[in-house]
Amino acid sequence: MASLSIHQTDDFAVTERRSDLAGLAMSAVLPLAAVMVLNGMAIATGTMLPELGTRLPNWMPGWAAALGFLVIYPMWGIAHWLVAREGEKGRVASRWLLGLITAGLAYPFVIGALDPFMAVWANVGMVLLVVAAIANAGRAAPRAVYWIAPSLFFMGGLALSGFAAIAAGWSPGFFTNQNQAAL
Repeated sequence: MASLSIHQTDDFAVTERRSDLAGLAMSAVLPLAAVMVLNGMAIATGTMLPELGTRLPNWMPGWAAALGFLVIYPMWGIAHWLVAREGEKGRVASRWLLGLITAGLAYPFVIGALDPFMAVWANVGMVLLVVAAIANAGRAAPRAVYWIAPSLFFMGGLALSGFAAIAAGWSPGFFTNQNQAAL
């Protein structure tokens, strides 16, 4: 009597552990697609404040921030793909990168709910998360660091431009500075 067995193959499965070009492409595209969908939702629901950059002097222009995010999300996905292929030692680093991607996806909602002063500190928190992801990814797959490091400069630039905006005279509503006191 012949037996029939069902064999399931994962040739079309999309996982970060795939070592082929399809796995790399999906790892780069999925975070980018997710951020585009969530940013669209944030703008559509009014959660994201697109005028934040226009209210503050010296703040990074919105188009530059949007372009930066469109570049770093695929890079984070590629770094995750590189780390996830490293077996057990890549598992912890993979979680740090997933945390970074998740924090980045929550970023527009968090920033939209904060005043500019606290938004700067949220950017500093993202910088620290990027540093932690770099440290952990470097242990598992040193090449992944090259894909994460540019986001350190980008997120650092967002934080520095926010500090420059604060230094230029913006202050939260419960503080007054010399310019506001003269009014």
